Amino acid sequence: MPDAIRLRCLKNKKYGFPFKEYKVFVQEVIDGDTYHITFLIESTPITLKLRLFGLDTPELSSKNLLEKQAATKVKNILVRKLEGKYCKCELIKWDKYGGRVVGKLFVNGKSLTDTLLTYNLAKAYEGASKEDWTSEELERMISFNSDRMKW
Repeated sequence: MPDAIRLRCLKNKKYGFPFKEYKVFVQEVIDGDTYHITFLIESTPITLKLRLFGLDTPELSSKNLLEKQAATKVKNILVRKLEGKYCKCELIKWDKYGGRVVGKLFVNGKSLTDTLLTYNLAKAYEGASKEDWTSEELERMISFNSDRMKW
């Protein structure tokens, strides 16, 4: 079955989507809070776009130069740590737009959301309107030394 048809079946409430924990392969870090992941459901590979639950990171597409630089910094840290690797993922629900699934990633048993929030590389986000980033927050991210991160 082609991926597009399989994905439509998974989104259809009649078939239901098995929201649970999976071992996932991180194919691509799109930005700090969005990833392309692949995992198996009944030995069938499924590739989805994952939005991390509970946080927001700077946007690569921002018109604000500082925000773009901070977004690039966060993305590069995560590419080095996650891209092309396996980790645990808890899928929670479809996002409000229906094109992504919302979930949590775990690196060495630790929540990626918690790690990014601990190092001030993200803000908590509960789905309401997003807060603007301050210059201080963005400059802190840009100058952040990722060598000191404990994964």
